[in-house]
Amino acid sequence: AASAAAVGLTSALTFFTGVEGILAVSGIMHTTDWRRRHPEAARTTPVDKVFHPNWIRLLDYSMIFIGIALIYSSLGFLVMGHSLLFSHFIAPLVWTSAVVGIVAKAIAINTARWIEATAFLMQGWACILGYPIIRSVLSPAQWAIMLSGGICFTLGVIAYVFQWPDFEWHRELFRAHEAFHLGTIGGFACFTVLMRSLLLAGGLPALAH
Repeated sequence: AASAAAVGLTSALTFFTGVEGILAVSGIMHTTDWRRRHPEAARTTPVDKVFHPNWIRLLDYSMIFIGIALIYSSLGFLVMGHSLLFSHFIAPLVWTSAVVGIVAKAIAINTARWIEATAFLMQGWACILGYPIIRSVLSPAQWAIMLSGGICFTLGVIAYVFQWPDFEWHRELFRAHEAFHLGTIGGFACFTVLMRSLLLAGGLPALAH
């Protein structure tokens, strides 16, 4: 019981570190007046375009990669941690993807949106390699919640890549950027519900095998 409680607490803290890390960095990036803080650098960006210094863009991008990996190390561990496939392949793959993605972004900061999206989706959907394990562990309801979270994230990324919606009548209120973050919030909500469900169930799959 003590071991299960420790694993549950560690997993919960790791999960929320990843989620809050992504949201905190994103919040700082989007609410700071970077033009006022970096007037010289901002001069090269048209006034009708959003300006972010490269370092905060890299930090935001990096935190997404790290956040995904932390979610795998917590939620993913609770579901698949008992399997060699997860510990020897999926988890190392996810963390390696994070490191490679961050280094690549540091080298080429202005990458195309579709390249960024592909990198995030490949890392995020790496769990599909453990599909039989996931289905054997999760209840139908838990599986539906997990899948819904993945779909929310994916739809948000698709909106980001295709820059949709972009209708003139609500351009100042809701555009692709807002759609992306709405998908992100939906995904986090689903995964939080799943994490809570696993912890309250008591018998953690990672310890039951």
